[in-house]
Parts: sequence; C-alpha cells; structure tokens
Amino acid sequence: MPHVKSRREFLKLSAMASMSMMLASCATANSDESSPRGQESEIEIVVWFKDVRTVHELTEELLATEFRDQNPGINPKVQFVPNRQGLANLKSSHAAGEAPDIFFPARAFIQAILQLGMMHPIPEGIIDVRAEMGERVADFYQLPDGHYYVLPTGNMPACLYYNIDLLEANGYTPEDIPTTWDEFIPWAKALTIWEGDTVTQAGFTFNGEGLWLADAIRYQNGGWWFIDDKTCAWAEPETTDAYQFVLDLFAREHLQDRNGLPSSDQFSQGKAVTGFSRTFQHGLLISGFPDLNWGTVPTPTQSGEGPFGRATDETGFVVTTQSDDERVVDASWAVWRYLVGESFQRRYIPIRGRQPSLRALWDDPAFSADDEQWRGIAISTIPGNFRNPGIWPAEVSMAIVNTWTRVREEGESIDVVLADACREVDEVLTRQDNWPLIIGKTKWETNPLWETLR
Repeated sequence: MPHVKSRREFLKLSAMASMSMMLASCATANSDESSPRGQESEIEIVVWFKDVRTVHELTEELLATEFRDQNPGINPKVQFVPNRQGLANLKSSHAAGEAPDIFFPARAFIQAILQLGMMHPIPEGIIDVRAEMGERVADFYQLPDGHYYVLPTGNMPACLYYNIDLLEANGYTPEDIPTTWDEFIPWAKALTIWEGDTVTQAGFTFNGEGLWLADAIRYQNGGWWFIDDKTCAWAEPETTDAYQFVLDLFAREHLQDRNGLPSSDQFSQGKAVTGFSRTFQHGLLISGFPDLNWGTVPTPTQSGEGPFGRATDETGFVVTTQSDDERVVDASWAVWRYLVGESFQRRYIPIRGRQPSLRALWDDPAFSADDEQWRGIAISTIPGNFRNPGIWPAEVSMAIVNTWTRVREEGESIDVVLADACREVDEVLTRQDNWPLIIGKTKWETNPLWETLR
C-alpha cells in the first residue's frame, strides 16, 4: 500500500513550498557571479494549473523544491485557475500578449487552443513518446502535421468505491460484492436503510453521478458517443436503454433519495457501503478523509466482464508561451518536461485517480490491482476493458450534461432529448475542421489493436 499524504501533511508541504519560494526570491535578489547564471536574474516561468486543492499544494511544493534543485536559475510561478474558466482566461491573456508559459487545460479545451494557434508543438528530442508512453499514445496523439502538441497524464475510468468497515459490519468482504447488475442491485437494496424519505445508509450511491453511470452502461451495452468524427451516436438504443436503467434505479429500485447527498459526499462521510464515481474521487478521499477505510473494484456489468465503461485520457500540460526570448522558451520546456516526467507523475497520479500513461509506472505495484484502493482503476483500464472516445469539443460536453438535466429533472422523453442532442452535436462536429482526435465506433472497430494497447 503506497504512503498517502494526510491533510496535515499536505498543509505542511504547502508551508514548505511557500518558505522555499520566499528563500528563492531572496536568493534571486542577491544573485552575483557565483550564481549559476552569473549576474543574470532567474527566468520566471508562469504556469497555469487547475485550481484543485490537492493538486495545488503538491505542485507548488515540488516545483519550488525538487524542480528548482535540479534546474537552478528557473523559477516556476504557479497560478491556479478555475477549470471552467481556463479557456476564457487563456484567450484574454493571449490577446493581451500575456499568456502563461505553460497551461494545464481541460480535455475539452484542447481543440480550441490548438486551432487558435496558442499551443506550441513539442520539439524533437524533448520526449520519445513511443518509448515513454507506448504505442497507443504515440499513434493517437501525433497529428497529421507530424507533431505532438499535448500528451496524456493518465487514463480516467469510473469505478465502484466500497467502504471496508461497512462491508464488515454487514458480514461481507470486498470479494462478496456482486459483479453483475442482476445480483448487485438486490444486494445493494438489502443494504439500503431508509428513515422516512431519507436514505441513512446507501447500499449503492450514485447521486450526482447518474449521468456518468448511464454513460458507463452505454459502453457496457456496446454504445458509443460518436459513430465517426461527424456523427453523434447518443440516439442509438444502447444509450436510451442506459438512461432508462439509471432512472429505474431511482424510481423502481428505490436505491437513492432523489434529494439526497451527492455520492462523493455520501461515501466520504461513511454513509454508503458502495458508491459509483469517476476516479478523481481518489484525491478527495486521500486528502480530506484519511481515516476512511476504502477500496475500489470495477463497476458491475450485465456479464460481470468488461468493458466496464468509458475511460478517457486526462490530457496534460501544453506550452503556450508568447515570449521571443530563447531562454524563456527553453526554460518553459524544461518545466514541461519535469511535469510529464516520472518523479512528478508518481506523486501526481494518486491524487488524480488516473492509470498512468508513463511506461515507467505501468508495473508499479502502487498502480496495480494488488493495491486495494487502486484495484478498480487498474482492472478497468486494462486494454479491452474500456472504450475511449478521444478528445472532443467543449460544446459536446455541455450537450450531454443538458440531456441528463432534461431527462432526470424535467421528466422529458429520453428518445426526444437524445435525438435533440444528436442534432446539436452533429452541427458542432460538422463545423469542426477535420479534427483527428475524436474516436468513434467506426474508427475503434477498424483499429483492432486498440483493444490490446495501453
């Protein structure tokens, strides 16, 4: 079991980072001929990072200490930007000639950033993608111009979190959790405790994740987000059936209080035996609930076998510097290389809940099915156990979120809502100019090796 930092440890690291940065600032102000760059001032590299507390603290600490120890004369200045505002902020800063040197964008922003010319290609010699990240990443992320612009940090599935103590209190072990929906649903119902109209113990919680549970079941059913790079697949029967399946878990199976806590809160507060979530929940549990005793397994399926659902790559850091100074450009790539390297990723990956993209971490026991907390991620991202629709425009994500709002909250017909959404998405896809990073059903089926590649 890997050592996991508690909240107290994270706060200590943050304080250490602040002190390190203060000392570095003093050192810069007093630089002389004995400094690594003589009388040159330090090169400041502005890094925009996702404003996630655990990521925030870890990144500041490592860039202020380990990176600077290895790269004297380069001072990464980390700024944290709310994820949803990242693209708008980048556009405005770029227009003003003040773009950050390095940016960590949401996956849905990649297309816009590249097509607006705000992203630099990765220079040859910086990284051997095929050797360090494997065949799938090397083939998929190389664009038609022959360049790589962005690489993934890891592959994010969704899985089933379980509370070890609640299982034990009810006479079960993790091995007793059923793997098929036909067995799992009655098992979870028997563990669900209602007091009036409120669930006080959930056998299975998925509030707030109902859309993404339906998404997982869509792929379990053989469905897809896209047929090809111009055609939405949501109106297919596999998606209609998946939406109805999840609605039935509320209405027919009575597994959830409609107005209850989101699944992440219900589980983290020890009120759920099992809970479905995308695996960014790892960071929340590790940093905020160090005393909770938990593990993960793959999401149940109709057969008990994979595919367990969708697993999409978390796209990593891009260089967006507008500087003409060669020293700044070189320093930007030095920071980028550290952030995609083994040392940083080994500590970043656990709090993001992604199966690592780096080959150097593939066989690490901390990211294997031998680790109880990592088991669900490791199994769900075995080749053949997931489907990956690639990278799509931001408008597509908004369209799918709206479908669930209309179906779940407003009670509209699933068929009508999904047909409307497909028309909207088809318009978005038609407007895009030969975007190669969407993977539809057709592309996946014509590339059978993707079933075997990490």
